[in-house]
Amino acid sequence: MELASQLRMWDLRRLVVRAAYVALLGLAVVLPRVSSNGFEFPGISHGWVLLVFAALMVIALLEGGPLLRLRYLDALVLVVPALALALEHRPRQWPILLLYAAFVYLAARMLMIARSNAEPGGRGDPLVPRSWLIAGLFVLALVHIGWAWQSSVTNDSAQGAAQGATRVLEGRSVYGSSATIAAAPHGDVYGPVLYEAYTPFTGKIAGRPADRLLGAVAELLCALLLFILGRRLGGRATGTLLAFCWLAYPLTLYEDGLGFNDGLVAAALLGAVLVSRSPARRGAMSALAAWLKLTPLALVPVLALYRPAGGQRRARIARFAAGFALVTGIVFAPVLLHDTPATFLDRTLGFQGTREPADSLWSSLEVGYGYALPWLASAARIAHGLVVAGAAALALFAPRLLRRNDELGLAAISAAILIAVQMGLSYYAYGYVLWFAPLVLVGLFAGVRQRERAPGSVAVPPGMHAVAGWRTTQRSCGEGFP
Repeated sequence: MELASQLRMWDLRRLVVRAAYVALLGLAVVLPRVSSNGFEFPGISHGWVLLVFAALMVIALLEGGPLLRLRYLDALVLVVPALALALEHRPRQWPILLLYAAFVYLAARMLMIARSNAEPGGRGDPLVPRSWLIAGLFVLALVHIGWAWQSSVTNDSAQGAAQGATRVLEGRSVYGSSATIAAAPHGDVYGPVLYEAYTPFTGKIAGRPADRLLGAVAELLCALLLFILGRRLGGRATGTLLAFCWLAYPLTLYEDGLGFNDGLVAAALLGAVLVSRSPARRGAMSALAAWLKLTPLALVPVLALYRPAGGQRRARIARFAAGFALVTGIVFAPVLLHDTPATFLDRTLGFQGTREPADSLWSSLEVGYGYALPWLASAARIAHGLVVAGAAALALFAPRLLRRNDELGLAAISAAILIAVQMGLSYYAYGYVLWFAPLVLVGLFAGVRQRERAPGSVAVPPGMHAVAGWRTTQRSCGEGFP
């Protein structure tokens, strides 16, 4: 009776979860797009929509067995940035505390994974089958394309990148031109790869700017890379799960709705992890990521010293440096034909280093609450300095902290570094979460191999295998006896 009761509970849970999955996937198609129209950045309209996608992502991770699992807590913390964004509205400033609390937790989890050589446990029977996730992938891909295509929001990053791409194609200066500064004052403050990535999207499709599709293309590319990496580490089911979680991750939809391009950084970093077994290829992909938005330069030490398959240390570093230098020379060639290195440094690192604090924990404490509480502003400055110093130390000493020499370990330590660096930024945008989010997905879930069942087999609830085995043994031992 106890076994039958547990089987009924398993069937009921599976039915409820699958019904919720179908309902949320249907909602994803008809929900309104998030937008910044009428809201002071980073506030958005229809922010609650992001929570629907967050629920869809978490449901895809559910499996049979106990409900209290660290894996589920990890997933819930990963979607906290979407909750903070949904609650953003001036003059309300406390939601930023949720964001930084999630950062602390995720950085700690990534460091734990990077320093552990233990093999992850197997994944139980998923409540949402792989075939359903594959169907969901197609639905979410169409949602991403639709959101990006219908978006009419303009921002200086995307606008400046599109204009920079036009200047690259026309053989004109990218950095520091008066036309750039007038049209998009902050449009030429990133690496040259960003502008070169926009060159295929400088025209129009059906009368609309093609550059609006770049965000969706980047998200779909990340989903493909996550599938390949997940299949390598945990099998096809794991690859499908990672790709689905990425397309359902709420901030990827936020990127499409507002026309940002942070998914390009995520794709480049995933590419670096995917080819990490080759030092030269790892160096090449590291250069692409670094010269997109500069912050991935913090990953150069750990990527250069990463040792997946032994070999001489100096030879590995030399091959990494050769790949990095070759790609750097290629991507900078169009820039240096018209701009000097001094102009590039002034418009990029110079601007970023003197940028006014905004939309971060430090801007809230030092500026927002600091007017009424001067002591709080002073304490925040000290804490800010310590966080920046800690992030720099982590970036430099990460190669010594890394014990797990596979793609999962490299993704985890890279995510920890990026999170630490972002915690120290005075100016923050929610899109930056996408730089480390796919690496966190890899670190948390890629090494968990799901049991593959033969076609036509019946799923047995976790915990019932031992009971079923005992009953089989009892029957076999009793054969031939009265």
